[in-house]
Amino acid sequence: MLRSQKLLERRTNQFHRAGLLYLGALREVFVITLAVGLVTTSLWHANSLLNMHLSAQTSDTVNADVMPVMNLAVDQTHLTLFTHAMTGKLSQISLETGTLYSKPVPKDLVSVAMSSHASTIAMLEEWAEEGRVHHRVDVIREDQVVVSEELNLEPFTDASIYISRDGNIVMSFSSQGEGIGWDLTKSEPRRWTINVGSVSHMNGLSPDGQKLFVASKNGSPFICDAQSGEARIPLVELTRSCQCVTWSADGTRLSVGDMSGGVHVFDSSTGHRIWNEKIHLEFARSVAFSNDSEMLAVGGFDETIRIWNLSKTDQEPIRLKGQRGVIRSLVFTDSNDKLISGSFNGTIFEWSLANQTCIRKFQ
Repeated sequence: MLRSQKLLERRTNQFHRAGLLYLGALREVFVITLAVGLVTTSLWHANSLLNMHLSAQTSDTVNADVMPVMNLAVDQTHLTLFTHAMTGKLSQISLETGTLYSKPVPKDLVSVAMSSHASTIAMLEEWAEEGRVHHRVDVIREDQVVVSEELNLEPFTDASIYISRDGNIVMSFSSQGEGIGWDLTKSEPRRWTINVGSVSHMNGLSPDGQKLFVASKNGSPFICDAQSGEARIPLVELTRSCQCVTWSADGTRLSVGDMSGGVHVFDSSTGHRIWNEKIHLEFARSVAFSNDSEMLAVGGFDETIRIWNLSKTDQEPIRLKGQRGVIRSLVFTDSNDKLISGSFNGTIFEWSLANQTCIRKFQ
């Protein structure tokens, strides 16, 4: 009897150990399967993005010397389109004749901002010399230099340049949160500085140059006074990293595209979100308001431009397709009936919103 009891206990213990080993094996299989799934998904995602970039660079419409478009701006005063390419190349295109010519720029150009009026271009240069990184701001108005200043920024600091719609306010903004502004309304530009703490690369000056959108690294993004850094309005509903930002022409609205594919519109006086939409797995890379602030155009990785009428949010957006590559920049013409888009593959399309087709291409 005793022997039978011991045998039963031994078999029971063996069963328990076998059960634990079985559960452990199941856990290991689950972990391995999950890891393989994540790696496969990452490789598929990376391959999709790589294919998009390769297709952008091998499009039949691209010349070998064409480089990705980084920024577009329409000068309404002279009906010209300014384009900034990744290599620092700056070009000007007549919207009346289509004539294109390059503008002379510093060789170390990293950021450009162009006004909608008064033909003012703000340029930020960056270069390494004597073991440190140097930055310089040059502002050209009607082909005359009105500001030329080397900045004394912290080592290894990134910076960008911004300009108001009328070209009267220029600001450089560093990743350390140091803002340097110039008011060009005086014969001798007035200069000021602010510091708002550590920021990401995606910030934005309002059209009148009075407010600043700050993608803070120390909390929620916020809107503040551009000349003091104070009067902060937090955007608490924006919780993911900002990838693109634009202001409406009247400064009452701010649109931001985040890392998760969300596109948001905020009331700039209160910070309240008044509209949002989810566009795609890959996030938006460019946003633009029409000049009457009623339409919002969004472009990104899926080679589709979406245009929402913000007064009719129950309607599906207009979709413009045909331009290859990541849509890096968007701008409406003054009449709001045309949209101009710049792509990573170096092409620039002018779209008619009436018939939703491309009516002209530039390279």
